[in-house]
Amino acid sequence: MRAAHELLADVDGPAVRVWSVILGRELSQCCGGSVQLRLERFTRADLPFLRHVPDVVAKGRPTLWLHGAGHVGQALIRVISDLPVDVTWVDSRPQLLPADLPENIHALAVSEPVSVVAAAPMNACHLVMTHDHAVDYSLCRAILERGEFAWLGLIGSNSKAAKFRSRLARDGISPERIARLVCPIGIGRIDSKWPAAIAIAVAAQLLQVFESMAVVASSHAVVTAEPAASALTTEPQRAGSLPESLCGSTDCANCASSHEHVR
Repeated sequence: MRAAHELLADVDGPAVRVWSVILGRELSQCCGGSVQLRLERFTRADLPFLRHVPDVVAKGRPTLWLHGAGHVGQALIRVISDLPVDVTWVDSRPQLLPADLPENIHALAVSEPVSVVAAAPMNACHLVMTHDHAVDYSLCRAILERGEFAWLGLIGSNSKAAKFRSRLARDGISPERIARLVCPIGIGRIDSKWPAAIAIAVAAQLLQVFESMAVVASSHAVVTAEPAASALTTEPQRAGSLPESLCGSTDCANCASSHEHVR
């Protein structure tokens, strides 16, 4: 707090300071280790930059298109609505899409759900769990034909997965693209059929996918390292932009396709 007050008072000095603290020695903390505090001063002159930050942060969030508002879809929304993920929730039945949703959940009622596949961002993850196998198939085929997506999961059993893959092959979808279809979905060793349990298993799998996407993105991002000083240090200027935390690669979640878990 003292350092923050000093930074606020020093209006002519650098806007950013980084303070590295050894917790045990300098702050008498029993846990040990160290912490690095970044202190940054903002004034009215920084308002244009600050107004831009929410847009940049939103772009850095994972994007999920959830196709289906049935029991599992409803349960999944309840689980992931508090996570930093932007969700477009698609269904042909508007009565199942609540009007009062968190700001990161965007309901989209359309008579033909497959018609909006092309509107999804290139790096979006897709979850297909509609009330109709024919609609499920049309969505999976459209997403695979487009080819621009980060991850595609389909609710269903191994039998459903085999039938869909066989039909996709007959319809001319390449083996490489069919291999990107993840079905069944959800982390393993959870056999409950309760929608809430399935939603938790799928949400855990999505978190794994998002983590793998972030790792790939960080390998592409240009990162400016903070100074690792043992005392208070300063930076000459504030960074003018923030790195993207998601890349446009369509292959970044392929590792998830090999983990097939029985639902």
